[in-house]
Amino acid sequence: MLLPWYESTLVWGLVGVGVGIVVTVVAALTKDPRWLLLIAWPIFSVAFWLIFNSSIGPRRAMWLLTVGACVLTGGALDWLSNALAPAPHADAAPSSAATESAKYTVGIRSTQVFTGKGPLAVYMVGYNSFHGSTVSPVMALTNILIHSNSNEPNTIESYRVAVGKTANGPWVDLVPIPLQGTALYMLGLKTVPSPKDAIIGKGAYILGAPHLTTDDMKIAALLQPYPTFESQLSRPIQPHSTIGGWAAFDVRDRNDDAMGNFYKVTLRDSANVITASVYPLPARKPGDDAEQDTQQGRLVVTGAVSDISKFHIRYFGGDARSVTKK
Repeated sequence: MLLPWYESTLVWGLVGVGVGIVVTVVAALTKDPRWLLLIAWPIFSVAFWLIFNSSIGPRRAMWLLTVGACVLTGGALDWLSNALAPAPHADAAPSSAATESAKYTVGIRSTQVFTGKGPLAVYMVGYNSFHGSTVSPVMALTNILIHSNSNEPNTIESYRVAVGKTANGPWVDLVPIPLQGTALYMLGLKTVPSPKDAIIGKGAYILGAPHLTTDDMKIAALLQPYPTFESQLSRPIQPHSTIGGWAAFDVRDRNDDAMGNFYKVTLRDSANVITASVYPLPARKPGDDAEQDTQQGRLVVTGAVSDISKFHIRYFGGDARSVTKK
């Protein structure tokens, strides 16, 4: 007499082998196969029920033994799951906070802020545009440093700088003005300056809002910022080394100013890792005069002057609109 299929050992044996193969393949393709332990627990529970239910003894005792075995098995499987938790891979992508705090250290050594609204400022950047010879006011001239904490060279693809009244913002984005391939002028001089190096130490310098006119543009002293931040970023930052240089900025909105209690510098490197650092406004504290600042900024006064009074004046930031001179 043939046994019903559901009582056939051969049928259930073949089904068990097939299910085992499928589960093995799924587990091999899954990064964390510990989920299989959840399936194992009810299987063990059914097995315990069959074992104790077929034993000779009080039915209440059989149920207590079954429940106890299920609880112990569940605890053992939970312990095994925690013990087999995979360790994080060394090459796993770090969190953004870890990346920001570990890969680069950014600092603001000094900044010179013009508090006027323009269109003329103490520092002006000259360049060629569709209008011909053009100049734009510089609202902030800032010396930025970057230290690489990486063990390999890294290339910075882009950066942005914002200022804020608090460490949490709100942030006002500054608009970078290129210092590579342009000319940096200083206005407000009455005589031709002698060639010299102007050393700018750590701190924040308010340039005020002097009343500048086109007459001041007739004696525009040519400066060479050394080095420029752009020139330093044009090549990879070597492991555990520091680079830095001068960067010029305009404001996006003429109602804003480039002065803030905190700077936020955001870097994006060639690995598309974005690093954002918040740095307080650089300021010298009591007792700093006893220390020699070894990371001073350098502005070379060339001794050359230019008459830029005929140059077209144009805001670099925001809508980059032109200014009509009277």
